[in-house]
Amino acid sequence: QQDLFKQIIGLPGDQIVIHNQHVFINGQDYGHIYESSPSGLSLSPISEGIIPDGFVFVYATHPQSFDSRYAEFGLVAKEQLKE
Repeated sequence: QQDLFKQIIGLPGDQIVIHNQHVFINGQDYGHIYESSPSGLSLSPISEGIIPDGFVFVYATHPQSFDSRYAEFGLVAKEQLKE
């Protein structure tokens, strides 16, 4: 297992909205959602809604980072986080 370093930008109760291929957390734009990875794998946007208890939305500033913007990555359970 490899550790990943991402920023936590969404907490339980925060709202995820997808608009014009961008993901918004509580109204803040966190970047474009691509339809495929640089290697050509198909990607899907995460579902809109409220982040549930026990999960966080993680993000990295690189425009093509694989993070919670994508359903294939998803939200991260709090017990998976390391300090």
